[in-house]
Amino acid sequence: MTRVTCQFVRAGIAQCDNMLYVWIFGPEVEAALGTLRFLARYLGSGVIATLIQAFVDPASQVPMVGASGVSPAC
Repeated sequence: MTRVTCQFVRAGIAQCDNMLYVWIFGPEVEAALGTLRFLARYLGSGVIATLIQAFVDPASQVPMVGASGVSPAC
């Protein structure tokens, strides 16, 4: 799983709150930023979150799933 694809995988229903946040607030942020800047910030913040997680615990055997580090409003 790559640093981008792990942002779209969910471990269960409890992780759907992040996507609910994006569904509610994402269109307003996208309208303000434009589609390409919104997508770049969304995916970029997710990649940065995975890099930080890998830095904090490089020996972890637990796969990274979910979009907890992703924020469209960053």
